Amino acid sequence: MIELQNVHKVYAGKEKSVAALTGINLKVEQGDIFGVIGFSGAGKSTLIRTINFLERPSSGHVIVDNKELGSLTSKQLREARKRIGMIFQNFNLLDSKTVFKNVAIPLILNGTDKNQIAQRVHELLTFVGLEDKADSYPSELSGGQKQRVGIARALATNPSVLLCDEATSALDPQTTASILQLLERINRQYNITILIITHEMHVIKNICNRVAVMENGEIIEQGNVLDVFGNPQAMTTKNFVSTVIHDEVPPIIWTVSATHRGIAAFSNSNLLGIALKSHYYSILPKNLMCKSIYYLLPPQRCKARRSTTSLLNCAEQSHRLNKPIIL
Repeated sequence: MIELQNVHKVYAGKEKSVAALTGINLKVEQGDIFGVIGFSGAGKSTLIRTINFLERPSSGHVIVDNKELGSLTSKQLREARKRIGMIFQNFNLLDSKTVFKNVAIPLILNGTDKNQIAQRVHELLTFVGLEDKADSYPSELSGGQKQRVGIARALATNPSVLLCDEATSALDPQTTASILQLLERINRQYNITILIITHEMHVIKNICNRVAVMENGEIIEQGNVLDVFGNPQAMTTKNFVSTVIHDEVPPIIWTVSATHRGIAAFSNSNLLGIALKSHYYSILPKNLMCKSIYYLLPPQRCKARRSTTSLLNCAEQSHRLNKPIIL
């Protein structure tokens, strides 16, 4: 679906050149929700802009839908871009146009019949939950509503690929969650491949099935999300993991049956157990909390049927075997 082969991007300056991308090799399969994560300046935005050739690589190959974009004529590239939707951090809406007209812009530029435009825009606004905002202007919308307009516009030409450049960075946590749910629905219902650029670990954790970690214009780790973040190798990856799995022992340790705001914990000298999002309990060696989850147990069974001692015994066995025990 998307493949980058040894892609380099160098910006020439008066005094020296700056390498924004170095030797990027990346493959995104049909139907993936693929995340690219990295700190500011890692090269994420440059990478995503090479995928639709808003930035032409200095060297290497970019292949989308089995088309090598660098080999296309200007006309062929314009046609190929119609199959690549993009949403932006700052929405990029036209303030002087209504919601309806903002969503219709790609269709108008494409010479689509007016009746078809009206039908398609109504369909998309209904899909993103803004059917009652067609005549509103961007200044009358919340940030989340603006991003939904941007998503509807990106879907107007029935793309096969949706590129998301820090699409949730300007949104509050609750709105971010609703936008991520919408992206999941787009992926599932329309079978659109999604590539997300972000510096937010929870975005990757919540919806992505594969991930690449970037640093200084290079991909330093990539693969299945569970594999990459379950056993991080690079320090940058470990730093991202630590934002969602903390490796500090809390000052108060509860027994298994005790709870505090939905979190239960238990420990001995070597092991610490914590609850994750109230779905599973995990027991991890304290010195490996950012690397591997060794033991998982549904919380209701943990509370009802397992003592602290038996849980710790299971965890120790799991640690010895170096694999999870699921009960």
